[in-house]
Amino acid sequence: MRLANSVGCGMLSFALFTPAEAKRIRDTFKIKIKTPTYYPAVLFRGLMPMLLKGAAYGPVAVASADILISRTPQNTYMPFFVGFVTGSAAQLLTTPIDAIKNAVMTNYGEKRKSMAQHALNLYRQQMLFNALGIRLFRYGVSTSIMIGIINAL
Repeated sequence: MRLANSVGCGMLSFALFTPAEAKRIRDTFKIKIKTPTYYPAVLFRGLMPMLLKGAAYGPVAVASADILISRTPQNTYMPFFVGFVTGSAAQLLTTPIDAIKNAVMTNYGEKRKSMAQHALNLYRQQMLFNALGIRLFRYGVSTSIMIGIINAL
């Protein structure tokens, strides 16, 4: 049951943050859009990769942390360590999805491509695992804090 909950929660949280992520990517890459930014097609561009990332990230980070914490001795630091390991593992698995999401969200003005076409282009350019070290550290630390706080409460 915990695994199913983590899939749903992961998908919901990533879906809710899709408009903010789309704006962040447009601002980062300085993309100008002719249509108003409040249109659903603009706000939720890249929703499918965000849902896929949430479906993968939730179970790996949260459910696996829950399993590992229940099987290890209870120390003060153990939930933080387990959160770092599971957050980094989840990010390792979802980095290609994140790269595809960024490509989908920055594909304005060109002919729309499918997720498979974006994945193939990124694979050919060897860009599926760009900035992996930074991502592993960032998500490891954030998941570590989240899991540590959840277990402390």
